[in-house]
Amino acid sequence: MDLESQNLPKWDLTDFFTGIDDPNIAAQIQDVHQKAEAFANKFRDKINNSNISLAVFLEALTSYNDILEQITKIGAFAHLNYSADTSDPKNGAFLQKIQSEYEKLMQTLLFFDIQILELPQEKLEALIKNPELKKFSHYLRILKDYKPHQLSEPEEKIMTAKSLTGGQAFCRLFEQEMAAKVFKIDGDDKDFSEAEILSILYDSDRDKRKNAASAVTTGLKEEIRRLAFITNTLLQEKKINDRFRNFSSPEAERHLDNQISQSTVDQLSNTVKNNYFIVQDFYHHKRDLLGYEELFDYDRYAPIEDKTPKYTYEQAQEIVISSFKNFDPKFAEIAKEFIDKNWIDIGSRAGKQAGAFCSFITPNHHPLILLNYQGTARDVMTMAHELGHGIHAYLARKQNYLQFHAPLTVCETASIFCEMLVFESLKEKLQDDPKALKTLYISKIEEIFASVFRQMAMYHFEKNLHAAHAKKGEILVEEINAIWRETQTEMFGDSVTLTKGYDYWWSYIPHFINTPFYVYAYSFGELLSLSVYNLYKQKGDSIKQTYFDFLEAGGSKSPNDLVKGFDMDLDDPKFWEVGMGLIRNLIKEMKKL
Repeated sequence: MDLESQNLPKWDLTDFFTGIDDPNIAAQIQDVHQKAEAFANKFRDKINNSNISLAVFLEALTSYNDILEQITKIGAFAHLNYSADTSDPKNGAFLQKIQSEYEKLMQTLLFFDIQILELPQEKLEALIKNPELKKFSHYLRILKDYKPHQLSEPEEKIMTAKSLTGGQAFCRLFEQEMAAKVFKIDGDDKDFSEAEILSILYDSDRDKRKNAASAVTTGLKEEIRRLAFITNTLLQEKKINDRFRNFSSPEAERHLDNQISQSTVDQLSNTVKNNYFIVQDFYHHKRDLLGYEELFDYDRYAPIEDKTPKYTYEQAQEIVISSFKNFDPKFAEIAKEFIDKNWIDIGSRAGKQAGAFCSFITPNHHPLILLNYQGTARDVMTMAHELGHGIHAYLARKQNYLQFHAPLTVCETASIFCEMLVFESLKEKLQDDPKALKTLYISKIEEIFASVFRQMAMYHFEKNLHAAHAKKGEILVEEINAIWRETQTEMFGDSVTLTKGYDYWWSYIPHFINTPFYVYAYSFGELLSLSVYNLYKQKGDSIKQTYFDFLEAGGSKSPNDLVKGFDMDLDDPKFWEVGMGLIRNLIKEMKKL
């Protein structure tokens, strides 16, 4: 199936600006700077006054919220435009310019959070509890938790000013390098993008998979010195930042940002590691299904049938929309709006950022989705996954900007819930075709493994990587490779033979670069989502309103408070075993087929 000939839709970003040369961009930037200056002149040295009135404090929070929302929309346009085509130097220059303007703006606004934290403890607590400030209360509560890590205003200004030439610059370099990277398969004249070459790992032809894996390894080795340097630079920057901000461990800042405790993450981590045997048992079974004596890393996603179905984008739309409608018409309506209004950039092309994401933007602007659609069943699931994020963002727009973004740990809940809706719908359609049904089960189980077990193994890779860097400084490629192999082998055991080339595969994963310790949020979100979905299967429509309330809350509540509506307790060690039980049941159902 030639997807390129389908003229797959691209983003329509004209509801931001007509293009990067739109004169309204300069006007908007000038306007937001003027507002920020006026804000600083009006509220500086008033916010930290214990006698500040409720009316003045509310006015300040509202103005601050609106200024951030305005600059975020401009920044989102720059990032989305760049993601759609990282190969155009003009897009990179424009992104850098907007990031520079954002940094200037934050220099003006930095005093605000700092002076809020200078308020006496009892005054700040009273403001947080005041019903007149309810729409900002959670933001203030989170801010209070950051107080031990807050620097002085001059120090914060230096940190902000240097960010553009520090970690942020290296993140951009990584994105540019990987988006422009061309992979070559021996004997094939075609140039493959990262998304295209990785999709071949799902092909039914073992030689094709092996050759594609070899091409990935070769391509990564060509860039490995640069990628290792980027990694080491970001490790060093984080170590410095953590020292100045008084974080006790490299992952502590992420836990604080995710609004969960180290003990909760440890319980999750221990539960997942204690169930690594599920992965090993599954891949032993898959090896037997494929009739192989040995299962290699490039065989992990091999289909058990020679012919794997392909889906046009129109077919994918129908599958996803109908699945969502079976749950609730509102889900289908929102998803259809994304499709009808070109809020999704669909196809894979040279220069486009690899992978998939949903950008929430701001409450006064609709979210947008990026895909690299190749027509596989996995791509249909990815479409459902990102539309789940989109629905979450769409429903959360009733919140203000400061309480719009949910923490990463619950951000995956809607996306994985929507995947399960599509999975259940396809199950019903395939009841009379046991082979196709088993293929569907295996595909879904492997997606769950990728979210729960693989991401947790990557979390341990990151922990060990940061520990090694803290101990000896810059880490050699061979040392990083060894840490990667150790943590991957711990998960796979003897069920998958990892080739020597697989040692380099840590180097293309963007989360290690852009968002340190992001990865455990996938494990958290998957297990939480499976529990919520299981509750829906048990109680049906009676939990719908609770679920809609959960999504509409956005970032106005902590993860623990959000799940209370489902009578769940994230601090209960037994909670994570519920999700594990559901995974084991899926595998049992698959084996019965």
